[in-house]
Amino acid sequence: MAPIDAGFVTHRKYTASRESQDRALRREFGRLHTRIDKVESGLHARIDKLDSRIGNLDSRIDKVESGLHARIDNLGFDCTP
Repeated sequence: MAPIDAGFVTHRKYTASRESQDRALRREFGRLHTRIDKVESGLHARIDKLDSRIGNLDSRIDKVESGLHARIDNLGFDCTP
């Protein structure tokens, strides 16, 4: 009887440690998932900020370009290709 009981106890200990490992892995996975979400959110914010800056630069370039065309037109040069 003793070997059977010992085996059962060993099996229970193994199962308990396995469940404990599973819980620890789930916790760690949750932490990693949270960190990934934070990094992803930060990257999206940076991308949005860069998109805004690019839009502002495009707008400024368009203004400079139209100003140059206006100056050239005032000088009387023909800029048509």
